[in-house]
This record gives sequence, C-alpha cells and structure tokens, in this order.
Amino acid sequence: MMMMMMMMMMMMMMMMMMMMMMMMMMMMMMMMMMMMMMMMMMMMMMMMMMMMMMMMMMMMMMMMMMMMMMMMMMMMMMMMMMMMMMMMMMMMMMMMMMMMMMMMMMMMMMMMMMMMMMMMMMMMMMMMMMMMMMMMMMMMMMMMMMMMMM
Repeated sequence: MMMMMMMMMMMMMMMMMMMMMMMMMMMMMMMMMMMMMMMMMMMMMMMMMMMMMMMMMMMMMMMMMMMMMMMMMMMMMMMMMMMMMMMMMMMMMMMMMMMMMMMMMMMMMMMMMMMMMMMMMMMMMMMMMMMMMMMMMMMMMMMMMMMMMM
C-alpha cells in the first residue's frame, strides 16, 4: 500500500511537471509569436515609411523638373521676343536708309535739271548775242555800202 501511494505520488508529480513544462513551452511559443508579429509590424512600418519617402522624393523631383521646363520655356520666349525686336529694328533702319537714299537721289536729279536749264539758258543767251552781233555787222555793212554808193 505504501508503495502504491508512493507511486501515485510520483506519477502525480510527473504529471504536474509535464504540465508545467507544457505551459512553459506554450508561453514561450506565444512570446515568440508576439515578438515575430511585432517585428513584422515594425518591418511593415519601415517599408511604408520608405515608400512614402520615395514618393515624396519623386514628387519633388517632378516638381523640380517642371519648374526647370517652365524656366526654359520662358527663356526661349524671351529670346524669341528679343530676336523679333531686333529684326524689326533692323528693318526700320533699312527703310530709313532707303528713304534717305531716295531723297538724295531726288535732290541730285533736281540739281542736274537745274544745271541743265541754266546751261540751256546760257546757250540761248549766247545765241541771241551772236545774232545781235551779226545783225549789227550786217547793218554796218549796209551802211558802209550806202555810204560808198553815195
């Protein structure tokens, strides 16, 4: 009987130990699982953060690119405007020069005409003078002849 009791006690103890062990194992497992979960969560959070950062960076880059493009376009427009202005100025200058040349030509022509007129007038005067002289000579001759006749 005593032996039986002892055995029973032993068995009970063993069972208790086993149970305790099992409980401990379970606890450990649970802890491990929790830890794993936490780690996973942390990893996920980190990944999300990284993604967000990347997105932000991309957005910033895009914005910068857009700004650069806008600036370039503005510069191009300004350059075009300047070129157009220069062209217009050149055209105006050319026109002015042409006008001046035309005026000069006209003046020259006028002067030439005036000179020609003057020359003609002088020629006419000379002719008239010559005619007058001839007439005078003729008259003188006639007079002389008359005198001689007398």
